[in-house]
Amino acid sequence: SWAVFDWSRSLSRPRRHQRLQVMACRELGADLFHLILRLESGQGEDLAFAAGQFAQLAVPGHVLPRPFSILRSTNESLEFLVRRVGTGSAWLCSRKPGEDIPVLWPLGNSFLENLPPEAGEEELLLVGGGVGIAPLLAFQEQWNGEKRLLFGHRDAASVKACLPIMGKAQPLLSTEDGSHGVHGRVTRLLEIVLEEEADRPRRILCCGPDAMMAAVAALAKARHLPCLLSLETLMGCGIGICVGCAVPLASGQKALACQAGPVFHANALAESAKDPAPPHSCACGGRP
Repeated sequence: SWAVFDWSRSLSRPRRHQRLQVMACRELGADLFHLILRLESGQGEDLAFAAGQFAQLAVPGHVLPRPFSILRSTNESLEFLVRRVGTGSAWLCSRKPGEDIPVLWPLGNSFLENLPPEAGEEELLLVGGGVGIAPLLAFQEQWNGEKRLLFGHRDAASVKACLPIMGKAQPLLSTEDGSHGVHGRVTRLLEIVLEEEADRPRRILCCGPDAMMAAVAALAKARHLPCLLSLETLMGCGIGICVGCAVPLASGQKALACQAGPVFHANALAESAKDPAPPHSCACGGRP
């Protein structure tokens, strides 16, 4: 069965369908690229999206566009962190300044609309890994309350690759090989932080690989902490037509990640939604 969804709310969300010109596509290292698109004159505005929302980027030769979290937007530009994985992301990563990419944005819900009023008095722990750091970097730029970034990387090379997109962020870091920061996965870093005495309630916001999010959700549940997850569920159309991004809920119903999400309360999701089986193939190279 399907969860009841307010389609009127979804349809009323402002979104833009534009052909945006590439300003730059910078190779960062570790197969990561910083894609910067020029916004049309007079249509860009600061914080034109809410952290956690995504965009659909069209790729020639692929029927459906590719979803990517929005890293940042300004009056002049729209930015993404792209990992080169398959043919779709490889095409995006090879774009040159002046070339156009069709973009539909902003889509989905956000971290911000899932936070209660009391979140302003809490410490928010932003836990990310891989390209999942993008919406968390966006959130820390939009949220004036107390927060800490906890990012996990494979190695020091991956840490270095992400430095150019960090802005003023100074995250606590872990690496799986111990070459930088805490030795281990980001869940180990989170455990260390949670062992510290807190002077205010805590809340976790998380985005990254499915297995990482499942482990973070389990830690949050064990410590009775509220937790938001931005799912990396594959999305086809991004607007709820193809019904290809259905995720199971704890209630036994299903919801579309592109419409009811991609941000969900961890306790609202079925366990299989937090750590689903990997797809047989995927050429998108991105995340919603």
